Amino acid sequence: MSRRTAGFTLVELLVVIAIIGVLVALLLPAVQAAREAARRSQCTNNMRQAALGLLGFEDSKKAFPAARMGCDTVGAVPYIGVDCNSKRSSAGDELAFSGVSAFVRILPYVEQQALYRQLNPEDVPLWSASASSTWYNVAGVAQAYQQRPETYVCPSDSEAKPLSEYKHEVPTRSPDPATGSYANVAGTLGPPNSAALKYENDGVFFYGRMMRIAEITDGLSNTIFVGETIDGHSLDNNNIWTNGNRGNSTMRTTQTPLNTPIGPTIVGAANTLTPGSHAGFNSRHPGGANFAYGDGHIVFVSESIAETAYDSIATRAGEETIDVSSTN
Repeated sequence: MSRRTAGFTLVELLVVIAIIGVLVALLLPAVQAAREAARRSQCTNNMRQAALGLLGFEDSKKAFPAARMGCDTVGAVPYIGVDCNSKRSSAGDELAFSGVSAFVRILPYVEQQALYRQLNPEDVPLWSASASSTWYNVAGVAQAYQQRPETYVCPSDSEAKPLSEYKHEVPTRSPDPATGSYANVAGTLGPPNSAALKYENDGVFFYGRMMRIAEITDGLSNTIFVGETIDGHSLDNNNIWTNGNRGNSTMRTTQTPLNTPIGPTIVGAANTLTPGSHAGFNSRHPGGANFAYGDGHIVFVSESIAETAYDSIATRAGEETIDVSSTN
């Protein structure tokens, strides 16, 4: 009697492989969507921590930190509430030049006290614009500004390198500074309105001015404080988390439409922006970006938001109350 060996024919094997391929193709988008949902959730938590850190600072100091602690000059300036008066550190450095960001100043309120002490922004003029400043040579400071707190990094911003290609005021021989994924909202005025962007914008965070809650007449729940950025390592969209610098760091505006592509030349609302001055907010979450409001709640704002609505949530005293999307 002949004996038959059980097994797959070539046609059956090809059919099974094809079915598996179809199943993988169907499952892959679902897996990717689940991963992005998890990343977006972590990003939301990070931004909430930053917003609560700002509130903790305000509770202690009775005002929110400036986006940039100091100014580009020393002395009286013709802008309401901006303080550029001379303040000397114990080493004799001019703190009025300090370019330290609000994200540094809230470190003690996001459980990063050790890093705050190492940066020592109350006595070291970080990112000073003074040609004579050598703050980057202070013991421990270079190691500190190379650190990248997880709280300040969005998991979806995975293409961003941990260290910046741009050093701003740091000499070439010094270590590269760390990048971040978030920036404070200065308001609606951006390049080429350089002076307004720095000193008298219509949002909450800019140079040398600590804003009091009473000045935010739209209310904390109607005013965005923190937004997302991407590719903070790049020359065209630089974002050093320790540096408070208008346009190309942690101080941005809604003049550039949300998720405007980053490039060497960006065309915004009636303005052509120069390289490195994208000045706007971006994210890698499909369809929009997260923003933290002053009261700590997070909203996912659609990239198709009308320009007037986008500007309205960025101002502190525009007398608008706008619900732009669902709350996270």
